[in-house]
Amino acid sequence: HFASTIIDSQVRIGSAVGNGNAITVGPAAPGNGTLHDGVYFGGEIGGSTRVLIGWNEIDVLTTTGGGATSFGDMGIRFDGFVNTSVAGSSGVGIVGNMISAGGGQEDRGISFWNGIGGSSTVRIADNTIAAGDDGIGVFDTIGGNLNQAMRDDARLVIEGNTIGTAGARVGESNAGDGNGIDFQAVTGASQVVIDDNDIFSRMNAIEFDKLVDTAFAGPGSGIEITNNHNIDSRLENGIDFAAGVVGSSVLIAGNNNGIVAAQHGIDFGAAVTDAVIDINSNIIDAGNAGNFFGDGVHFASTVHNTALTIGGAGASGNTNNVGNNGNSNDSLHDGIYFGGDVTGDANIDIRRNTITVEEGDGTASSALMGDTGIRFDGFVNLTGGGVDLSL
Repeated sequence: HFASTIIDSQVRIGSAVGNGNAITVGPAAPGNGTLHDGVYFGGEIGGSTRVLIGWNEIDVLTTTGGGATSFGDMGIRFDGFVNTSVAGSSGVGIVGNMISAGGGQEDRGISFWNGIGGSSTVRIADNTIAAGDDGIGVFDTIGGNLNQAMRDDARLVIEGNTIGTAGARVGESNAGDGNGIDFQAVTGASQVVIDDNDIFSRMNAIEFDKLVDTAFAGPGSGIEITNNHNIDSRLENGIDFAAGVVGSSVLIAGNNNGIVAAQHGIDFGAAVTDAVIDINSNIIDAGNAGNFFGDGVHFASTVHNTALTIGGAGASGNTNNVGNNGNSNDSLHDGIYFGGDVTGDANIDIRRNTITVEEGDGTASSALMGDTGIRFDGFVNLTGGGVDLSL
């Protein structure tokens, strides 16, 4: 328990294979199952501080069972702003831990409650995480910084983790919001890389709950979701940009063991504007639960002034399977769906994908409002030069 700030310091909790700690917390008495954490940081982590939490076994036995957001029993918890000047390497490293957080609602594996900013580089790698709520949560609820979970020039790398399993998903104790990886806004010039993970969740496997409007200029993209083995949601979306994307670059590529979702494989739940979106070389299995609508790639609102590639040149197409869910009354299962107008100086390139849309009984779709390979419900009004739309 670190109650206050940590500035210009080095903190190691465990350090290498064989040198970690066995940390057990709880069980608490009934009614006291909140704020029992394996490792807790209460204040800002700043200056040239380096934190390594490595190769520990963290077992939180308490179960919240409800309570206010940010109150719960968590494996590793940061309540203060992570604001280090350590760029290019891990200012904060959480590596090789086995984390079993509390089994109730609001009980998360790893949580940041006041955001990550400055020049901080945070690396979360090679951990095994079980939790009643989110596996990893990056929020800004305590600090009041307009829900800017990632801001300034910060960089977050989440790689090589096992977050839940097919038989024991994270989030099962939160009926409405138990996600694999959960973000609020990604802003400033920050970058998020999610690579080489296995994610099994009750609700969204990866969720960006607030607007993604990072101006990150490279190298690479502002949001990179690449080479993950499983991105698997039992009841919701595989990847969800709930509040849309503005002025940002997004790469979703090489997730070829499956983006699996009851609803949409990849969901843009609000407008996409002035963005660069590249979706290639993925296997998507969406709309696969009975009584759910679901599209492989879903744009709920307008797409404006955006360079959008789904598949594209070479052997970079996606394999997109939609609607095989055992429900013979399916409708609105589309391979790729545009719900709003597609406008402005945009280039839309949808090529070399394999799209299979099935009714629950295995028959082809025929209804006007039924199941479509590629569907535009809005007005297509592109004003750029050259080829604006390639199918």
